[in-house]
Amino acid sequence: MTTYYDYSPIVKSFIHQMYLGGWKIKCVYDCENRIHRLEDLPVREQKKKATEEVMAGDDGTIVFIKPRPDYDPEVGGATHWKVNAYIILGNGADELVADWSYSDINANDDFEKYWEKHTKIWEMKKVPTRTQIKTTYLS
Repeated sequence: MTTYYDYSPIVKSFIHQMYLGGWKIKCVYDCENRIHRLEDLPVREQKKKATEEVMAGDDGTIVFIKPRPDYDPEVGGATHWKVNAYIILGNGADELVADWSYSDINANDDFEKYWEKHTKIWEMKKVPTRTQIKTTYLS
């Protein structure tokens, strides 16, 4: 039997917190930097696909967007905030997101509120593990 770390509950929890904060997934970059556009999928499928793509390797990036509360169509400009969350599997349970970049300081401040809620959930917790039975096939 082999035991390995299972980051999927942590990734799912992070995505869930972002959705609670009004952040939606635009796309995901997998470990090979291939883009997977998700914004047109139903929310359940977005969450599932984003988790799968991040879990497929050691790292990935989830691009979140959120409508700007201060957007004025008469003034114009960007209609949404954007945050790129750089995820590295291998860090502690409360350190899932290694770094992030943002479209403006207000986006950062808002994103950080929900990131902190996520880290409080996983603070001082170990990364879950899974045990896999090693199978030998006879030919």
